[in-house]
Amino acid sequence: MEHPTGAAEPHAADRLKVVRDFPADETPVVLVHVGGDWQSGELLRWSEDSDGELWADVSYRRPLDQKFLGTFPRQRVWEDRDDIAPTA
Repeated sequence: MEHPTGAAEPHAADRLKVVRDFPADETPVVLVHVGGDWQSGELLRWSEDSDGELWADVSYRRPLDQKFLGTFPRQRVWEDRDDIAPTA
């Protein structure tokens, strides 16, 4: 399922388990694929669904400087130095 902003949504019955929360002053800058374009954002949290798939909560901006919060599958989030993986 997709939100109007293009963010993916885990299955409604899934409960996401937080794997890593980033403190406000340490949020990594990422690119997130939304509506066919890559948008700049900040990674707030990694979570895992019951199938072991990773989901990222990302705060990002769209044209006209509108700010959104979305939950995206790992494949749609990219950090420009290396592929992102949560660490314990």
